[in-house]
This record gives sequence, C-alpha cells and structure tokens, in this order.
Amino acid sequence: MGIDFANLPYLIDGDIKISQSLAIPRYAARKGGKTDLLGKTPKDMALVDNIILAFSDCMTQFTALAFSKKFEDDWAPMFYKVKPKFQKFEKLFAEKKFCLGYLTLADFLIAEGSYYMERFFYEEYGQFKSFHKIRESVNNLP
Repeated sequence: MGIDFANLPYLIDGDIKISQSLAIPRYAARKGGKTDLLGKTPKDMALVDNIILAFSDCMTQFTALAFSKKFEDDWAPMFYKVKPKFQKFEKLFAEKKFCLGYLTLADFLIAEGSYYMERFFYEEYGQFKSFHKIRESVNNLP
C-alpha cells in the first residue's frame, strides 16, 4: 500500500499515507484547520505532546496487563508502577474540564484511557477524579 511504517491504524488521504495512532489525529487536526487541538501556544503544544506521550507509556502498560497470562499476579506491580504518573496527571488536571482547560488531542487519549483505568483498577479509579471528569467532558461534546 506504500505506507512507510505499515501498521494499524493507517490513513490514506490522496498522496498522504500514514500509520501510527498518534500521527493520524495530528494530521487530521492540521488538515481540518483545528490546530488548537494541538495546543494554542508553543508552551501548550509542548504540554499536549508531553501528556500524550506520558499517558501513552501508561497505555503500553495496560496493553501488557490485558494480555498477561498472570493478570492477577501482574496487576498490583503494574498499578504501583503507573500510580505516580496518575497522581501527577491528577495534580496537573486538577478540576479542569479538559487537560489544559480547553479541548486538545490529549483529552481524547485521556478519555479513552480512563475506560481502561476504570476497568483494570476499579476500586482505585475513584482516586483519580480528573480522568473521569475529562472523559465526561469529551463524551458530552456535540
């Protein structure tokens, strides 16, 4: 198909052929003229990228846990490995409706990831109220 880094998901838009789940929404935001989704200022853009990449690290851990044959044994060590990041996110997001106070691509990743968090860490999920608040804000978008 001519995709340099063939993988799922992928996007073909005329001459543009990309894969990678983080590249596709960035491209769509730029093409659609919704560059505020990437951040409104260089500082915000850096923060959006930082949130996305740091949370993606957590999502990698979730994926490993989901496919673990020793889920019960691997659950607690994995939770305590990602918990400090969750706490940092919680502090950063505070009581905001969205990660930066306005809608960015990071909010979509946090919203999706919060479902996994809630599923894998049901009892502990309540400690991280900002994740749920962001998910509700994204879910309530028109």
